[in-house]
Amino acid sequence: MTATGSTKAKSVRHIYLNGLRDNYPRADPEVAEAFHSLVQVAAKYRELTGRHLSIFGELGELYAEVKFGIKRHRLHAAGSHGRLGNDFIEIKTIGPGNRSNKVRVKRSGNFSKVMVVRITDDYGFEARMVERKVLRKGLGKWITYHGAACRLPTRKNCRLRGLVTSWLVSEPWHGESRI
Repeated sequence: MTATGSTKAKSVRHIYLNGLRDNYPRADPEVAEAFHSLVQVAAKYRELTGRHLSIFGELGELYAEVKFGIKRHRLHAAGSHGRLGNDFIEIKTIGPGNRSNKVRVKRSGNFSKVMVVRITDDYGFEARMVERKVLRKGLGKWITYHGAACRLPTRKNCRLRGLVTSWLVSEPWHGESRI
């Protein structure tokens, strides 16, 4: 008995979704699939046109959701982007081509941690979680985090400077073979 074309397609999709579950165990597989597709489209667009799509903020938030299980707030909610356990998380993304390691967050925001997601030129994703209490104190509307002080992705380097609570992940995206 041979499988029909429709059964084969369902089987391939099942294997694909299981691969997504392995890479993103905290995420809905269909949301992880959407994230993966968006990254591929953005990379393909860059390859074809030499320009970037303006979706990096959303990709950073979606990455935090699928990779770390952050539960995002409703659209345009004030104060933070989501929750991880009891912590309110503000997510900031540094897009490809951006050579600055600085991000700015509103001082008035209701968050206890900042997750900085960096999208590399080859569409790899790196994320760092920073406690609000280690961000610079001061006046003014904005807090600026200078990630350059902890540029190397080693826990020892980050801990020595006391700026970053943990180095979370570095994951290159080179085509569909990653999933």
